Amino acid sequence: MIAPMGRSVYARLMRSTLLLAAAFFTHGLAPAQSDLTVAGLGRDLPLKVTTSATERVLLVDLILDEEWHAYARDVGGGRPVELGVDAGCDFAAAGPTVLPETVGARLEGTVRLRLPLERTGEGDELRATLSIQVCDALECLVPMTLTLSGEVKPLGVLLVVAEPGARTERIAGWLDGRGFAVDVATYADVTLAACDAHDVVLADSNVFQAHGVDRKTIQRFPRTATPVVAVGFIGTELVEAHGVAMTSGYI
Repeated sequence: MIAPMGRSVYARLMRSTLLLAAAFFTHGLAPAQSDLTVAGLGRDLPLKVTTSATERVLLVDLILDEEWHAYARDVGGGRPVELGVDAGCDFAAAGPTVLPETVGARLEGTVRLRLPLERTGEGDELRATLSIQVCDALECLVPMTLTLSGEVKPLGVLLVVAEPGARTERIAGWLDGRGFAVDVATYADVTLAACDAHDVVLADSNVFQAHGVDRKTIQRFPRTATPVVAVGFIGTELVEAHGVAMTSGYI
């Protein structure tokens, strides 16, 4: 982290850094996870619903009170859970809903539903519908239809390099393939506005003195509030130039 941290900046740092780290260690998922709004769930029910999405998957967590359950499929009792993407938004289902393995088709405790997504529009709007009925040993409540909605945007990464080349293309391609929105700048022309406009700044360099960036250029690096992940020899120079008290090895 380059800039001094207030509470809001620290929260942004943790969110962005965790998202970036999660993307590095999970394959095939877009990392920009956005929370969605759940509408239609009444109060004092034995069910809570939280939901989030990336560009490639919609995640719905059902939290059922003890002794209550829902159904994964039709077994002649309560109505099974159904999850689908609404027509007219910027996404569509890319496959069937993935449900956890169950005993007797019952969904109990905390359950995660996963619906693969594909982007079909130019915007970021996602709308989905969850149909669910919950039961206990004595009764089944009236079936509920919940609306899940929000915007799903990719995490913006500013990749800062000594000069564009094959290494830059390889890193940008790797990030792009995992759902990041990547822009590239050089150490000579990077600006504070560009850093502040992104969720994460990835400051890359070749090893030791091979990067070709002089110390004065490094010392002029913007003091942005955006989390900065500094890699390689320039990373050491950056944390020293900005008086950062602690860092951790090389990636």
